[in-house]
Amino acid sequence: MEQKIAHKDEFGRIQTVKEHSFNVARLCENMGKELKIGTLCYIAGLLHDTGKYGKFQDYISMEDKKQQKALKGTINHSSAGARFLMEEYGEGKGGLQEITVQVIAGAIFSHHGLYDFVNLKNEEIFYERCFPKSEIEYDLVKQYIEEELLSEINLEQLIQEAGKELLQFMNKIKSLYIKEKNSGIYIYLAYLERLVLSILVDSDRADTYDVMDGTQKRKWWTVEEKEKIWEENKICLEQYLSQARFQKQDVISQLRREISRECLEFSSYGTGIYQLPVPTGAGKTIASLRFAFSHAKKYRKERIFYIAPYRSILEQTAEEIRRILKEESQLLEFHSNVIPDDILEYQFLNENWENPIIATTLVRLSETVFSHKMQAVRRFHQLTNSILIIDEVQNVPVKMVHLFNTMMNFLCYVCNTTIILCTATQPMLEKVKYPIHLSEPKIMIRDLEQRYLAFQRVHIYKGGDRLGVTSEQAGEFLHEKMREFQSILMIVNTKKTAETIYNFVKDRESDCILEEPVLIYYLTGNMCPQHRIDVLEQIRENLGERRLICIATQLIEAGIDISFECVIRSMAGLDNLIQAGGRCNRHGEREYGSVFLIDIMDESLKNLDDIEKGKEILKHCLNEKEDGDCMDELLSIQSVAWYYEHYFFKRKEEMNYNIQVDGVKRSIFSLLRGEHADEKTRGKLFCTAAFKTAGENFTLIGSQTIGVLVPYKKGKEYISILNGEDVEKKKEILPLVQRYTVNLY
Repeated sequence: MEQKIAHKDEFGRIQTVKEHSFNVARLCENMGKELKIGTLCYIAGLLHDTGKYGKFQDYISMEDKKQQKALKGTINHSSAGARFLMEEYGEGKGGLQEITVQVIAGAIFSHHGLYDFVNLKNEEIFYERCFPKSEIEYDLVKQYIEEELLSEINLEQLIQEAGKELLQFMNKIKSLYIKEKNSGIYIYLAYLERLVLSILVDSDRADTYDVMDGTQKRKWWTVEEKEKIWEENKICLEQYLSQARFQKQDVISQLRREISRECLEFSSYGTGIYQLPVPTGAGKTIASLRFAFSHAKKYRKERIFYIAPYRSILEQTAEEIRRILKEESQLLEFHSNVIPDDILEYQFLNENWENPIIATTLVRLSETVFSHKMQAVRRFHQLTNSILIIDEVQNVPVKMVHLFNTMMNFLCYVCNTTIILCTATQPMLEKVKYPIHLSEPKIMIRDLEQRYLAFQRVHIYKGGDRLGVTSEQAGEFLHEKMREFQSILMIVNTKKTAETIYNFVKDRESDCILEEPVLIYYLTGNMCPQHRIDVLEQIRENLGERRLICIATQLIEAGIDISFECVIRSMAGLDNLIQAGGRCNRHGEREYGSVFLIDIMDESLKNLDDIEKGKEILKHCLNEKEDGDCMDELLSIQSVAWYYEHYFFKRKEEMNYNIQVDGVKRSIFSLLRGEHADEKTRGKLFCTAAFKTAGENFTLIGSQTIGVLVPYKKGKEYISILNGEDVEKKKEILPLVQRYTVNLY
């Protein structure tokens, strides 16, 4: 038979459909094997591009490149393989075989873009994609499939094997949803479909890139190589901890070592979802890494993910991880969207999350598991058989609590991923309608209440007028405290408020009757990461040496290792207050530090729902408090439990990620469960999820931004390089530019 072309590059290099199909099938099988769905994924890979046997050949052979570019993406080559499966092995077969074929067919027709399997009008898009009305030259495609791809393959037997794999996979899901009388199986079926699609998309792109580039860029690690990486880094971490700064004999340092040791001991427990509820300043990053390296080696995990809520935390933690690792290249720091479309290699190497250790943000993780973007879908399967360290888990937005909980359950109990929920203020995720299923034992450290008492290093006071203060009055309050303390950190909720107070204090700088000048710093997300790092370094150098103040947004209040004599916090949730307190007297430099809570009335929180609702709950708790009253009871475990009990109860109707589509109230949770489909349609399709609609409506703060490279220090040089013609230089500096970017909406 005449060879048909799958890919052709500008130099005339070609790859045939047959070659590509078998390459992708083998890659899919390899990726699916660890999850015990290797055969199922193999079939998806084998048939995914068979539509290219048809009209696609006219397109790929065009001499007029301008016309070809105009037609890119308009030739449907993803339906033919799905139709072949459904016609020959699916429709009317019933039972397990039909479900198996539907799973594979759904991945095949979606591999260039998500679709609603059933849309909001109850139209069965699944069947429309499998049996399109447009001409796809199906008879010719079918002939090529049978004679070129299946001449030596018994597809019927492979489908039977895939069915057995799917049955075992479904049994894991069944044991999980039995615990959840409310959620049923449907949300997990949607996650299963995304997983198979993710493996197919990654395999397809990997083979295309390797062939068209002429080299294999992907690094495949064997199980033995991964074990060696974990063992070497475990040794490196112990050597790192032998430094004098980790061996101090003060009480705080000793407590940190105890917690770290207990986390290491806990690594012997099997795959599960665990809590690490350590007080602020207790060294949870190091402690969680000690657990992770040991646990990864013992249970042969693929990779370790560190997930931070803010880029500021991620930057600091990634820097520390690099100092620990034997080879820095093992770490991928992934949080920037500044990736020019014309640099294919950088996109390939960074979009697939192949590195052993990934540091990324909660926004990027959330996009990976719920967004409609194909580069996000592609990464999803890399989260399986891994370890997820989710730092400051209280920052999971309330609107996505049920999505987060069910996805973590799926990754852990179906996909063999261990999940660590780290924070000083554990939200009660296990007590909501669709709970996260904590493993036993739930908590990684012992004597939790005593540890919290031992780490109490601050007193909390009500500051300002009981009825609240203006931004200008907050500046006055800060101005007064400058006479009392050597170093002060003020944390507010918005960049606008931070700027207002900073300008007020700068204008009053000459009015301050002190023996020495005061250094005044400003930290917000309007500064690029390198600028923030530089400012934090200046602050650390001057703390204890010079009188100083810093005015910042909440990017500084969690995970940043810095210690002030006094912290002033604009009122938000109790979790924000406790995290802010962790930047005060952090290392026990004095008996107690002072934290003041003030209510800035003219601070607009209209786009900050979680902070606004948290503030309401905290204000209710503080109604009887007067200016100057001590409120240390807020730091107790009991207060945190009370706060989240009221906070989640008040917002229990918001946890499904509520949205409006065409003026109708929906939720992303219900769209993925396929609740919009009628009973008849549910009886025909294993999954009725509206994947595309759900993904397009999934947005978090930070996900709808674009990174802008700014001319701060090296940023100016990088702008010049990116505007130039030297592609090699562009590739070289791209991993570095994210430190000089600001995210804008």
